[in-house]
Amino acid sequence: MALRSLDNALPTTLERPKKQAKVAVSIQKQSDFGVNDENKAPLPPTADATIDYISFENLKVMPDPETQITGLTEGLDSKDWAKVCESLNDARRFALYHSALMAPILKSVVGAGEGHEEP
Repeated sequence: MALRSLDNALPTTLERPKKQAKVAVSIQKQSDFGVNDENKAPLPPTADATIDYISFENLKVMPDPETQITGLTEGLDSKDWAKVCESLNDARRFALYHSALMAPILKSVVGAGEGHEEP
């Protein structure tokens, strides 16, 4: 008796193609660009972001107050908080050492400071 090959013993069946799993891939939108990811380490603050409060005793006289008084209200109206804080320190210097120069613009300086209040 002759031996048959085992390859022919089982009938051949067609295999169905397997379905691909649907994977949801999130594409970052432009609106999500500024959103923080809680799994990422925060970036260290820049050197410009540090704002120091100058105590009353350490306020120094301004070298050229006549030219610096012209930019005081613009600095207080700035969107940059570092510039606003620097201008507040300048306003304190003017009030301490050059109050006569500050008197004519006092209302605009106080008005500029009121715009940054928290509700």
